[in-house]
Amino acid sequence: TTGGPDYKGVGGDIDIMQDPQDVRCVEIEVRDIECPEEEGAPFSIDVTLTNLSGQAVKYLWFTPCPADELPGGAITGTPNPDDIIEIPGAGIPDGGTYTQNITLPTSTSGEKFCLRLTMLDSTGEECCTEKFCFDLPNCECLEVIDQSVTCEPQPNGLIKYTIELAVLNLTNFNGSAGFDFAHATFLPPSGFVDASVEPSPNPIPPGGIGTVEACYIGLPGSLCVSFAVHDSDLVECCSQEICIELPECGGEPELPDACKLDDLIPCRPKADGGGLVATTSYTICNNSSVPRTYTWSATSIPDPACPVTLPPSAFSPASGTIGPVPPGGCVTIPIQIACEGLEPGFCAAYQVCAVIAPDLEPICCMAKVFAPEEGAVVIGADPSEPVAVPVGGSATTELLLENTSNDLVTADFVISDTAGILGVREGLTDSLSGNAYRISVSLDPGEVYPVNLLLTRFDDGTNSPDFTSLQIHRLYGDDRVISSERLFSVSVRLSRGGEVPFGIRRIALLTQPEPLLELTIETRLGRTYRVRESIDLIKWDDATCSILDGVINPDGTFTGTGGEVICGVPCEVTDPRRFFMVIENP
Repeated sequence: TTGGPDYKGVGGDIDIMQDPQDVRCVEIEVRDIECPEEEGAPFSIDVTLTNLSGQAVKYLWFTPCPADELPGGAITGTPNPDDIIEIPGAGIPDGGTYTQNITLPTSTSGEKFCLRLTMLDSTGEECCTEKFCFDLPNCECLEVIDQSVTCEPQPNGLIKYTIELAVLNLTNFNGSAGFDFAHATFLPPSGFVDASVEPSPNPIPPGGIGTVEACYIGLPGSLCVSFAVHDSDLVECCSQEICIELPECGGEPELPDACKLDDLIPCRPKADGGGLVATTSYTICNNSSVPRTYTWSATSIPDPACPVTLPPSAFSPASGTIGPVPPGGCVTIPIQIACEGLEPGFCAAYQVCAVIAPDLEPICCMAKVFAPEEGAVVIGADPSEPVAVPVGGSATTELLLENTSNDLVTADFVISDTAGILGVREGLTDSLSGNAYRISVSLDPGEVYPVNLLLTRFDDGTNSPDFTSLQIHRLYGDDRVISSERLFSVSVRLSRGGEVPFGIRRIALLTQPEPLLELTIETRLGRTYRVRESIDLIKWDDATCSILDGVINPDGTFTGTGGEVICGVPCEVTDPRRFFMVIENP
């Protein structure tokens, strides 16, 4: 087809309503939906019919559905042609197929639309009448006019997909001014290396075409996501669901092994009081199919933000061997770093590199140590190796907040993980687990305050990296400005074993009788769940949720059934954007 956007394939979402006692007389499929080519023009829809009536069909008649037969949230109307349609020749034989084009008004954009089809034989006697429904696309946002996917196997069994989309900006449809596409976001973001990307050219103007490239790590199959686009100020936005076929991928994985360092560690006094040191954990993971032994070394590296260079003698040990590490296994060693060369407030960057053979590329990880300002709150932890959090499970770890000043300190901190897939809370006594956990503490002079954290996985494990980092920021603010300072970042291992957890499986927007967003949530038996919402992914609030065929607990949570639960959240169809998350508690 030519002209307006071509939505081939959207006819897969078709509902055919009939009395269960009746014999099905026709199979109906919407093969092609085209957005209007110009302002005021109608939708063009190709409907393919398979005659199952047992006799030849000579005439077709498309009519609106009676109001009392419409499914919830659906609408109906008069198609064109609205009169009886004569089939050329002898008609449609029993078992034969025929495609008829009809049009619908532009005002039905984005709606679930239902029609009745009546088939008549050559004498005009009624053969049968069926009702069918289909979803009309929203043609006021964008169209993906082309897509390409390349792949690369990964050592952990997943596949790295590079996705390139050719995008047409339709925001000026129906005569509106439209807006530029300066940012694009894939939602939910799980699996995408960078879920928010920039198009090329940047921006894509209304009516223009550009490309968007993204990297996704996962498994073959159909990937359906909400593809959201925004202007440069993140004020104007719209989104559309797109589906991408991820192919099987052969070949051998490259760069099979990985390493991880604690990203940011403060220097602290030795236990015997003999100077400042920082202790970091270095982990090497063997992703090959054979045992491997690694030779490693640590060295200071230049960094514009950290001008101090540490001598080789600052690292203890400064080099060595690790192994043999079994296939698929990881080994962690502690490295102590002397901080005598660091003045308060300064930092130093370093790296640890490992090789299995002199002629192979080294596997390197980089991190930083810093000397806290005098009298600062210093964050520490003493794990012998990174805490491991299994899929669908939890793990505990402890952070230590130390007031090194001679005064009482009251401070606010935010604890989160860099991958955004861990829930953080202070043990089982805390009822709420979120991506960013805020605590307020008052510390006496010299006090060391332990924070016992429970870390819970939010992802299903199929798209996760090997590691994330648990980081803590201190908040500073007045009535007008809130700023933060990162004080600590330590490694967390993301185990691939465990139970597949909960998650949002489907989202549907209902506009009648009142606007309602339906979230279909996979749950685990006996766990409690809370829905939260945000307009900017920064401030999150508890959402009002009603449960289909269920009840809401007094605190606004609902209890898992071991299967899917449908939660209805009130919304406004004019909302520019809204983000949702579901939090699980034991």
